[in-house]
Amino acid sequence: MNLNPEKFNAKSSKITSAILWTFKEPNWVSRSNYHNGHDYNFNYIRFGEVKSDTTSYYVLIKNYNDGAYKYPSIYEGWYGFKSISFYIYTKQSYNRIKNIQQGDSIIVSCIGDVLWRGNWGEEYNEHIYVKKIKEYINDYESDKKKYVPHWELLYIKRTKSDGKDVIRLWFPDDCFQHLSVEFDKTYWELTYQSFKNLFF
Repeated sequence: MNLNPEKFNAKSSKITSAILWTFKEPNWVSRSNYHNGHDYNFNYIRFGEVKSDTTSYYVLIKNYNDGAYKYPSIYEGWYGFKSISFYIYTKQSYNRIKNIQQGDSIIVSCIGDVLWRGNWGEEYNEHIYVKKIKEYINDYESDKKKYVPHWELLYIKRTKSDGKDVIRLWFPDDCFQHLSVEFDKTYWELTYQSFKNLFF
């Protein structure tokens, strides 16, 4: 028995609400972050802190609705399940995200990611996945750095909308779906006040 199970040193509040804006000629249309499919969605996002022997790392946790085909070759038998993505950021990158200023647009790269999918036949266990994250961090710190695909980027823009201070963003897996970021076509939006709840 593990008497000292691995766990996040701290976790931020959850953000459970955001608006997805998409331009569909000739109008902008919006919907909430909840969607039962593989399209853009999330149930919540938050940061978790993990400490190595020398410093802290910050993990963007995204819980979302996922799915797969039972018969993928013929695209039949779609079924849904939950998945969780963990994107690992250095303290410097975390502070760039936290301290974004009005009018700024930033692109932040993670050092790697860990994934749990609900169709893998195992229940989610935080202790197991924090251990995996720490193993990844140990490899990173010992120069066994793993390849990070170019799409694993977090795009954030702080701007004004109808006089309100807002954040517009793309998550790393949003970039994976479309391989580019076009804020003039689609983006997530939430108030800056809500965005601040992500941080310690």
